[in-house]
Amino acid sequence: MNRKLLWWIFAVTRGGLVRARIVRRLKERPYTTSQLARELKLTYQDIRYHLKLLEEHGLIESSNTSISLYFLTDKMKENWKEFMKIWEIIEGLERK
Repeated sequence: MNRKLLWWIFAVTRGGLVRARIVRRLKERPYTTSQLARELKLTYQDIRYHLKLLEEHGLIESSNTSISLYFLTDKMKENWKEFMKIWEIIEGLERK
């Protein structure tokens, strides 16, 4: 995976922090869109938008059943250290 893609998705573009929070949750366990919306206190539509973007870039995948569960892809898991470097930076900026 291209490091630049991770930086673009999580640190540069608007909504990157939300996407990073989604990915951190999915590292713990699979979630549905509704569950993520409740956990992150965002609308279903907002979560759906971010899930679609993450899925389009191959960072997450869905179970493709009647109620989709979302998981991290192997590609995202392989790049977890790089993601955590980005997380530390964007989380630190959020606290300021």
